Amino acid sequence: FASFSSGSDDLSRETFTRAIENVDEDKLRIAVYWMALGNISIRAGELERALSELRTARQNDPSNGVVLARLGLLNSMLGDLRLGLEQINLAIAQDPVSPDILHSAARAYYLSGQYEEAREFATTIFEYRSTIDDLELAGDIYFALKYPEDARAFWMQALEIDPDRIDLVEKVQLLAQ
Repeated sequence: FASFSSGSDDLSRETFTRAIENVDEDKLRIAVYWMALGNISIRAGELERALSELRTARQNDPSNGVVLARLGLLNSMLGDLRLGLEQINLAIAQDPVSPDILHSAARAYYLSGQYEEAREFATTIFEYRSTIDDLELAGDIYFALKYPEDARAFWMQALEIDPDRIDLVEKVQLLAQ
């Protein structure tokens, strides 16, 4: 998940909370705001809060595969891999080409130790986009598969986007040792 300062997240949380209070009956828009709040909570490490926010987003837009995939990823992060992967697979069935769903799938399968499956999803993402988070995840997956040079190449591409990412610099330096 993208990194922002906590001050920025506090402001965003306040903005989305106000937006929810001021939206009439537009359930799709409300779902988007709840999903944004869930993402902020995930970045802040408030996973239980994020779970509640994403469930509310899902209630407002039950057909949103991205929300379902994010719920699946979050459940995987919280240790319920069975439920998480089930939700991920349902989301993929809804929209097999959504980069957001593919990213959640790759991360959830990575967390479950199913690295080959994670690699398949991560590789597919690059047909649609190539964000710093996608590149970092691909590097993590290839590192877990014991392909350090491939991992390094993905991390270096990510550093081209944001050379100030200390965590990525540390991963690359770890491989140099």
